[in-house]
Amino acid sequence: QSGQEGGGEGAPPAFLTRRKKSFKDTLIYQVVDHVSQAAKVGVAVIGADCLALIGKLMGNDHDLMDNFSRIFSKVAYTGWITHRLQAFKRYLLRNTLGKSKIELGKLNIIDHLLDGMIYSLWLIFLLDFLEVQTGMAVKSLFSVGATGTLVLG
Repeated sequence: QSGQEGGGEGAPPAFLTRRKKSFKDTLIYQVVDHVSQAAKVGVAVIGADCLALIGKLMGNDHDLMDNFSRIFSKVAYTGWITHRLQAFKRYLLRNTLGKSKIELGKLNIIDHLLDGMIYSLWLIFLLDFLEVQTGMAVKSLFSVGATGTLVLG
């Protein structure tokens, strides 16, 4: 059969008929994309550090200037991680539930509920990290949430 596998005469070789993945679907693209995004966030954090340093050198010696770099870096990096978690969540939903017979509306509801949970966790992390003084209502809400987690977990 003159070097051709399986097909009749004139059929192309098997390695030419395989469906090729687009570059964006490969692992190397995903790794490079994540490293690139982290580097962009890092450049923004360095820029914020420079601005804080310039502010200190100009005589603005406030507590905000001392903590600005730390606060900005935490918000920027955790925000980026939150965004990446959302992208990963959508990927999982698309690949697991998207192939089943679940309706698109139900899939969107699940997507939005998980988005709300991710953003809530990010907000709670930031409140904890930034040591924001919260009132009694917010503290009781957090304690009820923690109790619910213990009961359900």
